[in-house]
Amino acid sequence: MIYDLELKTPITAQFSGQSVIDFLTDRFTYKSREQWLKLIDSGVISVNGEIVSKDYLLTEGSELCFIVPDYNEPDLDCNYHKVYENENIIVVSKPANLPITSNHRFFKQNMTALLRADENLPEINPIHRIDRETSGLLIYLKKRFDSPKSLRKDPRSIMIDKYYLAVVRGEIASKKFTVNIPLIECNAQPIGYKIEAATKGTGKEASTEFNNLGTADGFTLLLAKLYSGRKHQIRAHCSLSGFPIVGDKLYSFESKYHLKKRNNETFTKNDYQELGAKHHLLHSFVLNLNLPNEGIKHIISEYFSDDFMEYLKLFGKNALEEAKQITSTGVLGVLPNVPYS
Repeated sequence: MIYDLELKTPITAQFSGQSVIDFLTDRFTYKSREQWLKLIDSGVISVNGEIVSKDYLLTEGSELCFIVPDYNEPDLDCNYHKVYENENIIVVSKPANLPITSNHRFFKQNMTALLRADENLPEINPIHRIDRETSGLLIYLKKRFDSPKSLRKDPRSIMIDKYYLAVVRGEIASKKFTVNIPLIECNAQPIGYKIEAATKGTGKEASTEFNNLGTADGFTLLLAKLYSGRKHQIRAHCSLSGFPIVGDKLYSFESKYHLKKRNNETFTKNDYQELGAKHHLLHSFVLNLNLPNEGIKHIISEYFSDDFMEYLKLFGKNALEEAKQITSTGVLGVLPNVPYS
């Protein structure tokens, strides 16, 4: 996708009275002063819609715009599905490899920008997150809940249960098991944000319950239920337990494929064969929500990527039916007026 990208920055009181060139040089250091001067001379810098010179003085409340002509965003799969909506929320099923926000690279092809444009809701935002390569259910808040007070403060409290499907390496014998491994960022090069097992007295407690939905050809299909919401929790727990998720570039093969991606190196056919998929096979499958005036909503996403579908064929149709049964047991029998904490 090639288009003229407009990057807009509001001017706050802190920068009022500063010249355009000083503001750009001080705030956006990824370009030198000389580079900014050339861009100003080329006419791609404007304030409140008017082309300005380098010495133009900024005022509080104005808006500076920098146009990047012929900006190239690599094409992504933007075919999301809206699976539920009421006056407060929209629940979508996100395709794999679509970022949730711009991440300073995908300004139009990200889930939030797409939903804002399609729904004409410029202020809509997600109330929780899933990784870029993770597909499946994601909740957006259209407007704040009116009551109760705790729900206005933390809209995530509508979520009773979150379940994920994961295809992992290895044939696991246990039918049901729980992984309780405290987690912490490693804070070490070359990947300081990678999650690892915490030593005693450090990190945060993390608990994931797994149901084994079937094994085949050296793989296992797992249904994961989160009892805590730590960063990369399912991916880290699977890897630390000896059954990494298929396609996971960060938590398998000693992170060599994550580093390759970070360095913008081209992946070969052999790379993808070793990984097993073009993205990690983790899917946000079910959300059990408790909604004001509506009660319990059991929301399922069966919008899987082509890679995910190929692996699901290994386990047969009964695997997903079992997953649906597990995720609905008990919760659908709860009375609608469940109190919020």
